[in-house]
Amino acid sequence: MNADASSGAPGHAPRRASFSIAASLDDLSLVAQALKAFISRRVPAIDRDSIELAVVEAVTNVIKHGYPSGTAGVAEISYEEHEHGVTVEIHDRGRPIPASALEQADGSVFGFDPADTASLPESGMGLSLIKASFDEVHYKTENGLNRLILYKKC
Repeated sequence: MNADASSGAPGHAPRRASFSIAASLDDLSLVAQALKAFISRRVPAIDRDSIELAVVEAVTNVIKHGYPSGTAGVAEISYEEHEHGVTVEIHDRGRPIPASALEQADGSVFGFDPADTASLPESGMGLSLIKASFDEVHYKTENGLNRLILYKKC
């Protein structure tokens, strides 16, 4: 992992960290560990937790859907903490997110009764969770490179 240890305070360069992992669920815990170690105490605890959860979900989607079983691949993750918030970028060369999937992801998937365990959704909540956790979510694919850019104001 590469990291810039500057403070991220006004007048200072942003703090940055980046690394790559194999597209394997076995390496997924590294994403959470790196993010926990990197995000400063300047970011409120509730935001740190939601950022971590959403980033782990995004990388999980890359691994499960971008690189289906048996397909080798890499996910590149970069974090930047700057004066006004946190930006996370996830790059991969797997299957792209279907255009309509990100557009259709909204908070309506969370409208279930948690007490009714039989009706709890088993999947389909990941993109909505990501969008709910960040203030801005941008996605594009160019020349086989998928870029998911997540921004959280802090």
